[in-house]
Amino acid sequence: MANFKGHALPGSFFLVFGLWWSVKYPLKYLSNRGKEKCRPSKCYQRLELIEGIVKAVFSLIGKTWSFPYNPVILLLAGLLFYYHVHNRPPLDQHIHSLLLIAIFGGSICVMIEVFLKENVILELFRSSLTILQGTWFWQIAFVLYPPGGSAEWDQKDHENIMFITMCFCWHYAVALLIMSANYFLVY
Repeated sequence: MANFKGHALPGSFFLVFGLWWSVKYPLKYLSNRGKEKCRPSKCYQRLELIEGIVKAVFSLIGKTWSFPYNPVILLLAGLLFYYHVHNRPPLDQHIHSLLLIAIFGGSICVMIEVFLKENVILELFRSSLTILQGTWFWQIAFVLYPPGGSAEWDQKDHENIMFITMCFCWHYAVALLIMSANYFLVY
């Protein structure tokens, strides 16, 4: 992952699936809201199949990339990520530590979903954190590996660290706005 593409690929993966889930779960919830459950349409069933195929394709693209399917793998990925940043500049450590919030939040959400199946709030929360992971991987790529000869960030400047923290909050705010917009479009 020590380059721009190494962060852009997982970022794209998480962003695509976060956006897909932000439409899928409101559709599922709103179609099942009535007294009797609707039978899923053939189009919806095909989209489920396409989702599985895309997951498999994305896992084959990267050298060591695999999609975390269960909460234990998500948790272990978070722990590995935590130790991934030792002996690095402060900005690098901080930007990766912020990603851990989304990773651990997502893993906790998936663990709770094991016991509370079909809970729309948990599904939407997981979707928002997945969008956050995707956009944040892209942010990491642009900060640590600026493309096209852009100016490098000062990795030891405290103001850059504070700015990145603010950016993280804005990323999550945008993820929530996307979730809200998709929900209202589906509604």
